[in-house]
Amino acid sequence: MAKQKSPAFPFYASDFLSDLNVIVLTADEVGAYILLMAVCWRETFLPDSLDELAAIARLQPGQFKTSWERRLSRCFAQRDDGSWVHPRLEKERAKQEANAAERSKYGKLGAKVRYGGAIANPSPGHGEALAKSSLSISNSISISSNKEKLNKKKTATPVPADFPVTDKMQEFALKLGVETFEAETEHFLDHHRARGTLFKDWVAGWRTWIRNSKKFGRPNGTPRKSESDKIRRNLQNLSDFAKGGERANFYEGDGSPGFPPPESGSEPGKDPGLV
Repeated sequence: MAKQKSPAFPFYASDFLSDLNVIVLTADEVGAYILLMAVCWRETFLPDSLDELAAIARLQPGQFKTSWERRLSRCFAQRDDGSWVHPRLEKERAKQEANAAERSKYGKLGAKVRYGGAIANPSPGHGEALAKSSLSISNSISISSNKEKLNKKKTATPVPADFPVTDKMQEFALKLGVETFEAETEHFLDHHRARGTLFKDWVAGWRTWIRNSKKFGRPNGTPRKSESDKIRRNLQNLSDFAKGGERANFYEGDGSPGFPPPESGSEPGKDPGLV
């Protein structure tokens, strides 16, 4: 693969204007000198032909010959093959090539650090560059990882409309000895729908509920009735009571909201508030 030529070289105005070889040039010769330097940089040399040099400088051959022999040639150096080069541009070219090679070497070292692989016989002075490269790569990976975590961060949601109890969830409940997991699931969903609860992981919340049902559940494994079951049962008992029925099973547990349990010592079938 051919080496890519650098498209530019630094032009230091102060050095240019203070150079004795430039101070003695006429306006036409200054223009010619700059054109010659530009071609010399791009092509890496100038031809050994006054006619060709005059064409590059955009001067008449006779005028250029005089300027070249008296002043312009002093700004260049002739090689053994007869071609001409510019000493300062040659130093700049070597400097740029060295910098490019160094950047390429550090880039390869950074790639090895990033994608793995041992670095064989690192040269002295590469440690600092390698450390900087590793730090830069680590920071890039860390930023990318943090962005992925933010993108994957869950958002709290209300109770899903469809909440199936999977085989894995059933196995979890049965291992805890909670055979009434279906009733517990209904109670779990009714409870959190009524409260408007928001969870990031509803399955995890269900597992917590099942554990607590085992810990705080009713004796002999009797399932807790769901809120909808209690409401239906209380409405039915209220209807039976209005028809003159017994109130032995009118209240669920310790009483439903708005319906306190009967006072101790009251006679069956009579409402304490009506005695």
